[in-house]
Amino acid sequence: MTDRPTLIAQIADALREHGLTAAIGAVATALVGLAVAVTRKAFTNEAVVHRLEQELRAESARAEAARAAEIRRLEAQRAEDRASEQAHRARLEQDLYQMRQLLFTVFQHAPPQIVDPPPPSANPSANPPQSTDE
Repeated sequence: MTDRPTLIAQIADALREHGLTAAIGAVATALVGLAVAVTRKAFTNEAVVHRLEQELRAESARAEAARAAEIRRLEAQRAEDRASEQAHRARLEQDLYQMRQLLFTVFQHAPPQIVDPPPPSANPSANPPQSTDE
């Protein structure tokens, strides 16, 4: 197994062997590496945000399509209800018209003639005697 020194051990060795310049170079390299890692993370987050925005737009489009479909369904239902109500009104109007015509016909005819009772006949048995109270 190889024995690899840590970053701090490498910086300490560079400082002992090459002096202050090498130590500053090692620290600068570490800072550049840290900046690269942070930048990569930032770009990764930017990509995630972009992907989430696209998903949000797609979901909004799906929701809008679903809402439009629901509106179309409701409008079709309302149109069907209006047609049904119109047919019902037409039937009512027809029934009212027929009833009006019936009543008009009934009241336009002359009233039936009342037949007078037959006059008393000469047959006394047919007519009972009438009492006279004077």
